[in-house]
Amino acid sequence: MRALPIKVLDRYLFSQMFAVVAFGVLMFTIIWLAPEKLFKWINAMFTGTASISQVGMLFLLELPATLQQSIPLAVLFSAIFLFRRFSLNGELIAMLSHGVTPQRVLLPILSVGILWAGVHALFQEAITPWSNPLKDRLSQGLGITKPKDENFTFVERDASGGIEKFLVIGQVQHYRQGGWLQDFIVLYYRPFSQSGTRLSRIVRAKYGRWNPAVGAWQLWNGVGYGMDTEGVYRDVQDFRQTWVTTSPKPNQLLRVSRVRPLDMNFLSLNKYLSLLKEGGQLQDVSFYTARLYQKLTLPVASVVFAVLGALLGMERARASKHYSLTMGVFLLLVYSVTVPFSNNLAGLSLLPAWLVAWIPLLIVSGLGLIFIRFKEGLLRG
Repeated sequence: MRALPIKVLDRYLFSQMFAVVAFGVLMFTIIWLAPEKLFKWINAMFTGTASISQVGMLFLLELPATLQQSIPLAVLFSAIFLFRRFSLNGELIAMLSHGVTPQRVLLPILSVGILWAGVHALFQEAITPWSNPLKDRLSQGLGITKPKDENFTFVERDASGGIEKFLVIGQVQHYRQGGWLQDFIVLYYRPFSQSGTRLSRIVRAKYGRWNPAVGAWQLWNGVGYGMDTEGVYRDVQDFRQTWVTTSPKPNQLLRVSRVRPLDMNFLSLNKYLSLLKEGGQLQDVSFYTARLYQKLTLPVASVVFAVLGALLGMERARASKHYSLTMGVFLLLVYSVTVPFSNNLAGLSLLPAWLVAWIPLLIVSGLGLIFIRFKEGLLRG
């Protein structure tokens, strides 16, 4: 006879938690967009730069990336708010007094966290990699934002690991396989004395493309500079066409990275990482490996925050202090700061990439558990 009330309780807790989180996601999304982006879009509409439909499209294309940021925060704050309300209204005491354990009360809350984690993963893996490039192209085409710096660089190394060539391509945002690229710079290096290398030649070209039949870059309309041991130009020669031989890896990386690595889904980013390692571009591996692990940790945050927020929101009935809400706001601030901090830390290669990806969640979870203990002590006192 106890199964029915438990099912009713599950539905009640699930529906209440889901509704509060949905409202929280809406609020956090508006807050995230309002300060800067909405102002730019509205200004563009009133100045005639963009139409109402174009601004509406920009808003819809911006939502997936914004929702990824707002979902974990909304889950944490909503769980705190909901269980504080349950505590102050006496609903939590009523549940526990009828033999329902705290662990059982948390079960539907956990399921809501898993559901929103799935929504987060859906946007992250399927929608944002599609919407972000469209948003960037539309915004840049309307003149609302400037084109981003999308230079491509590749370091070609010899068998001993020394630098052999340094390839820079200035404009790759509109690259298509086999198509033309612009603004090439190639730096040639050769061994110097017994330690290190020296710059021996510089090639600059206005246009170029990869020729798979030859296995080299075909460059047009440029100039080559020979360098002596003192670093002085010599043998400056213009050319209409020349060839630069590299491994196929630069062209493969260009094909993969037509979508920015930060906008890739898990599988695409993993493929990009493999190409970086195979091509010897190890300077970026740590940063993108941490981003790969973050694609697992960021959705998991919603699951952890659902339980953490519920525990933090449990108050003594008729409590007059707002400990849980204050602590929740502090945790939201900490999480919002540590996520970009961990991104910057990843590029320094000071810690393992998997640990860097978990740092924000570990810090907030640890602080949350400390706050729960601290709050219990205050309530007992």
